[in-house]
Amino acid sequence: MDENWMERVAELIQAKQFGQAITILKVTIAEDPTNWNAWYLIGQCFRYLNDFDSAVECLIRAHHFATDQRPSVLLALGIAYQLQGELDEAVKTLESALSLDPNHVTACNSLALTYKRLEQYEKSIETYERGVQALTRKFVHSLENNASNKIIKHVDTPSNLWTQYASWGALYLVRSLYPASTRLLLPTSISAADEEQKETHKGLYWTEQQAENGECSCYVLPNFFNTYREHLRGNNLYATMTANRGLVLELVGRNDEAEKHFYEASYFES
Repeated sequence: MDENWMERVAELIQAKQFGQAITILKVTIAEDPTNWNAWYLIGQCFRYLNDFDSAVECLIRAHHFATDQRPSVLLALGIAYQLQGELDEAVKTLESALSLDPNHVTACNSLALTYKRLEQYEKSIETYERGVQALTRKFVHSLENNASNKIIKHVDTPSNLWTQYASWGALYLVRSLYPASTRLLLPTSISAADEEQKETHKGLYWTEQQAENGECSCYVLPNFFNTYREHLRGNNLYATMTANRGLVLELVGRNDEAEKHFYEASYFES
């Protein structure tokens, strides 16, 4: 087997030369019919060529031969089922991907789109919420609470849906790191302005505080919220999910909410 087949296939896929990539992948599979990665890539190539039946068949084989359950394979299979019109199978497959990786934001977006096609609009709206929460959890887990972190300043935004998710993320942060008895403290407008002016805590995202009675609190600092805002500005999936959720809200007549989502998505589009 050519050891460089993956590199060559990747180059061909990047160049959208899917037919040539399929030719190489068929040779690879002939030499090793259990090569899950080759089945996965050929399935993706068939999907890009709109041959959804072949894509599903190959991706099922990829899932079968994978030594570990792989959310990426289930995501691709779920999308192929969706494009094939097998929406119930798409839901089952995408839910399986999320059971393996609850923070798989793309799987949430694809699942929400599938629920929309099934006209299960409330489930679609809820799944977009799951997607933003997953994105927020991933952000929280990526943080290192060092004073040397970049200090991000406050910026006025035309909509404030993101602040609700940021507050949810702050609560998730505290519940992940501290005992349930630990209080969450959020900055007020006055304390946030004071912190930004004096930079008392430098680049920290949170700090612990202990009262005289021994009660422990976690003060989540303005830099956490401002950094989260900029993280969303650099993540196209947030704008995409927010706009898509707005479309579903419009379908169910929640037009004021839909308009807020469209404003939010417009601001965060990169």
